[in-house]
Amino acid sequence: MPSERNCSQCQAPWVLHSSARGLCQRCYNAAYRAAYTEELKAKETAYRNAHTEERKAQRKAQQVTWHTAHREEKKAKSKRYDAEHRVERATYRVAYDAKYPGRRARRDRVRRAARLAAYPELMRERQREYAHRRRVRLRANFVAPVSVETIWNRDRGICGICDRKVKENEASLDHILPVSQGGTHEPRNVRLAHIRCNKQRQHRGAAQLRLLE
Repeated sequence: MPSERNCSQCQAPWVLHSSARGLCQRCYNAAYRAAYTEELKAKETAYRNAHTEERKAQRKAQQVTWHTAHREEKKAKSKRYDAEHRVERATYRVAYDAKYPGRRARRDRVRRAARLAAYPELMRERQREYAHRRRVRLRANFVAPVSVETIWNRDRGICGICDRKVKENEASLDHILPVSQGGTHEPRNVRLAHIRCNKQRQHRGAAQLRLLE
């Protein structure tokens, strides 16, 4: 039965149990850890080794869930930080490139290669979209985001030049009003087309079907 006495080490009044050997709970725990340090370490190590992969998977799942739930919040925070520290970041990049010439370019090439290997279709679509936007931007025309998948669904997979079905590996985006003639890069000026039809049409006007004859 517990009794009210003073601890034999710290002399603090404490409720003691018969198994505590005249020590309060805090002093008893400290004495236990000191006596069984190696045994406790061995137990902790064995537990970590046995559950390492399980804990990694749990942490990964938690991180993915959190990032998915806070994606927009992270984007807004990143944009806000970039806007507030634009000069500092530019100064740091200049200093870094001067100290380690070529390192950032090599790192970016490795990252792009890894992303291309992991997501080939997505990266190819992004590269095509970037090429379109850059070409239009160089001519100071209007640019808006255009998704190949969205255009494909809108046009029901039919080529806007020859009116035939387009396979995935033959798809391209055709500007109805060519960029060289002032056309914009936006969904209403873009349609689905075969790569062959698009190349044959080039920058000509609306008489597309005659090009395939």
